[in-house]
Amino acid sequence: MPQYTVAITLVNYNTRALSLYCLKKIYQAHIQVPFQIIFLDNNSVDGKETILDVKEQFPEVITIAESTNTGYTKGVNTCVR
Repeated sequence: MPQYTVAITLVNYNTRALSLYCLKKIYQAHIQVPFQIIFLDNNSVDGKETILDVKEQFPEVITIAESTNTGYTKGVNTCVR
């Protein structure tokens, strides 16, 4: 299992285009420390499509799909766990 220095958590709720743009920019930044990204969809209207897009475009990103909107803070806590 790789060792990461930084964990980036993204909690999405109905911001598909912005989330995909954010992921693209993170990878374009050429971060110099080992990192992982955990992406959580908080039961968005287009959540299934968003998760599929993230998995297709960024297969190394860990994805979580919530069945209810738990809010931002609980979403981040889920990512941390």
